[in-house]
Parts: sequence; structure tokens; C-alpha cells
Amino acid sequence: GLITPKTVLYDVPTEFSSYVPENFDQEFRGKVFADKSLIQSLNIPAIQLLKSISIDSLLKVLEKNGMKKLMQNSKYPGLSLAVGGCSTNLYELVQAYCTLADHGFYKPLFTTKQKNRPKRNQVLETASTDMVRQILSLKNRNEALFSINYHKEEFESIAWKTGTSFGRKDAWCIGFGKKYVLGVWLGNFSGEGNPTLSGIETAAPIFQKIMAEIEKDGANKIQANLNDWKKRWVCKESGVLPGPRCFDTIVDHYLPLTSSQKTCTHVKEIWVNQSESVSYCGQCKPENGCKKIWLENPEPGFRSFLISKGIAMQTPLHNPGCPFAETNFKLSIEKPGNGKIYFLEGKQTLGIEVKINAESDGFPVSIFRGSKKEGVSKNGEGLLIQCEAGTHKISAIDSRGRICQSVFLVKEF
Repeated sequence: GLITPKTVLYDVPTEFSSYVPENFDQEFRGKVFADKSLIQSLNIPAIQLLKSISIDSLLKVLEKNGMKKLMQNSKYPGLSLAVGGCSTNLYELVQAYCTLADHGFYKPLFTTKQKNRPKRNQVLETASTDMVRQILSLKNRNEALFSINYHKEEFESIAWKTGTSFGRKDAWCIGFGKKYVLGVWLGNFSGEGNPTLSGIETAAPIFQKIMAEIEKDGANKIQANLNDWKKRWVCKESGVLPGPRCFDTIVDHYLPLTSSQKTCTHVKEIWVNQSESVSYCGQCKPENGCKKIWLENPEPGFRSFLISKGIAMQTPLHNPGCPFAETNFKLSIEKPGNGKIYFLEGKQTLGIEVKINAESDGFPVSIFRGSKKEGVSKNGEGLLIQCEAGTHKISAIDSRGRICQSVFLVKEF
């Protein structure tokens, strides 16, 4: 309930200390709903969410779901835990997915020869697991393949998730109907990668063909129990309760007393002069000659992403004569951090965001890597540059000629 299906998450270039993850296809989607982010296996939103709830919290959940191998193999993993950066096995993954299939109740797997059957106990909220089932089910997605695609009504409640490991060493598809939880793994026992391995292209077709056989009697028509969830209108731009300037809304599920009650601020109100070239705060707004306008107010990372795509995000310069404006001018490179080390992780180049801290009258700021001009930062927006292995020196020069520098290292993992 902390996030909901239509919570807006951001799939944009993001640096987590020296960890700069990318998606499987090395593309970024920008603004995306939480349900679509899960279906599409987007990495940045998952890592951002893990950062917000803490690694320890997730480890406790995984341990309760019987993932002992993962706990043994990962003394203390980093944020890559959110996207499969820790080793486990098919057995434990299927066992954990049984908890999703059984409304949050965990029971260790056992063989039919065992006399003492283990007991089931609840380790996840039923409301949460049923919403995950709803999101991952066939009726909410378009990539159904082969057999079940031709009998969509019969198999609409089958839910599944795919995955492809780094270096294409593993292709996964794990999911469930009413009667069975099924896990499919493809790979080399030697651990050698194969360029043809892909969760969606190789493991998912096998999963769906088997499911079409073992669930074909129609007994799988189980619906997720969403009784604890209520419906409400949210702003399509932010996924939270509409504000007075939100004119495009969408229906979302939420959990009362748990889900966010935040009101949307995707636009902000500012005072400007008649030409809209200068903005004012409450301390410097003149009595006459100004007007109120509303501007898009994207969060900083998304704003940088839009600018990198050539979408202008203009903000009027704050009144240079404002008596409350900060007088001690500061120019610094916030990202990349001076002396930091970044890892390529098998790629030829790595996207590094350059972010400048400066006062409004210092922009635009020209950004150089060595002697090559990489671009210009306007209004404090970031700039994404592609860096190969080696030492890099970033220089920033503001509109008044002031300069600052940052040196960092990119190396093989």
C-alpha cells in the first residue's frame, strides 16, 4: 500500500553513489506507472524503492520466504539486490513465488514422500500479494505467447515474471495459476553466457506452453482478492490525489490508512513580470506590474531527463534585485563526485550525469570533459555524458567566468 498500481515512478538515469544501473535494453522510459514498471522489469524504479524501504527490510522478507541460499551467498548486498544482483536458485525462487500464489502464506516445499508436512504461516500482507498477482496476470499485459494467447479468457488469471541475468547467463520465467507454481530456468551449467538467452524470448514461451497443459481444465479461474483495496481518482501526471490544477485523472486502487494522501504538485504557482522573464518571491514581489502563472514542476531527475531529450523546461530568472537572494555565490559540481570510482560492468561506456550547483545568475554553465565541450547546463539541470574506461576531468564554467572541476575514474568491474 505504500505504492499503488498508478503511483508514478521515474525511470531516468540515476547515480546511487558509484552504482549507475541501466535497463536490460539500455533505454529509459521517463515517467512510468508502478504496475507497468513491474511488468517491464525496469531497474531504476525498483532500486529507488529498495533505497526508500532499506536493504535490511527486504532481506528480512526474503529470509521469511525461505531464501537461505541467497542469505548465505550475500553477506550484505547493495542496492543491486532489487534487480537480482544476488545469487539464489530455481528451488528457492519457486518456493518464494508459492507465497505470492498463496495470498502471502509461506510453506517450505516438500516431496510427496515426506511424512511430516510443514505448516504454512503468513509472511506477507494478503492485500499486497493479491495486487501483485493482479498486476502480473495475463489480463493486464500484452506479451502472452503461444498457447495461452489463444485462450485468453481461460488463462487470464495466470501470473508470471521474467528475468535475464547479467551477461545472459540465465533466462527465467516463474509464475502460477490456481493449482501450480511453475519455474523455468535456461542456461549453461558451466555458467557461460549465451546471447540467445532471454527471459521473455526463451523461458516465457516454455512456461506458457506448460501452463496451457497443466491448467487447461479451467480450474485456474481464480481472481485476486482485492476486497481490502478501494478505488479513487488520482492525477495521471503524478499518481497522487489531484490538486486544483490537475485536469487529467485516472482511477487507481489504494489501501485506506496506508496509502499516501499526498496532493499533487506537478504544477507550481509563481509570480512573474508581464513578459514572464523575471520571477518574484513573496519578499520581493512588487505591488504592481506582475501576474500569476503556473509552470510544470517536475522532480529534478525527471527534469534533467526531459532536457536531455530536447524538451525545454524554462523557468524565469529570479529577481536579481531581491534583497533576500543569497549573496555568497557558490559554484560546484554535485555529480560526478570528485575522486569517485564508477564501474562499467561489461559495457563499453557508462552514462554519467553531470549536475551543477550554482546561483541563478551563474547559468548557463558550460561543461567540459578535458578540452571537449559536452554541453550547457541551464537552470541547474543535469547533463548525461558517455564515459569509457579511464580517468576523466570535468570542468564547469559559469556565465561570469568562474570555474570548478571534478576528477573521477571509470574502470572495468
